[in-house]
Amino acid sequence: MTKDLLNLAVNPFLWEIVGYNITGELGTVGGLKSKLNLEIGRKVFYDVELLQRVIDNFSLGAYVRNFTTTNVGLESRVSDFNYGAILRYHSDNGIFIDSKLGTGDQGFDARVQAGAQFKF
Repeated sequence: MTKDLLNLAVNPFLWEIVGYNITGELGTVGGLKSKLNLEIGRKVFYDVELLQRVIDNFSLGAYVRNFTTTNVGLESRVSDFNYGAILRYHSDNGIFIDSKLGTGDQGFDARVQAGAQFKF
């Protein structure tokens, strides 16, 4: 086992293949929800979100992350400190809208995602 760890530390190419991902969520009865995503590979990326439910279907919060996502052809990540606000809506019938407005080293960043969840 020690030989494998030493090989992983010496050979940076293996970090691209192996990589580690740690994800966790914690919520309270009062509607406070925190989420952490940590990815360790050739580079380390983290994303932290904190949300508070304000009405039954609406939540407000904030996020901090050390990357920004670019959509040029394939979706990829660029190292960039980024922070901002989150507005999340989810209906009882499975429709959701997630919007993030923020700023970072690359300037203003806005992202809106919507979708539907079907239950059978």
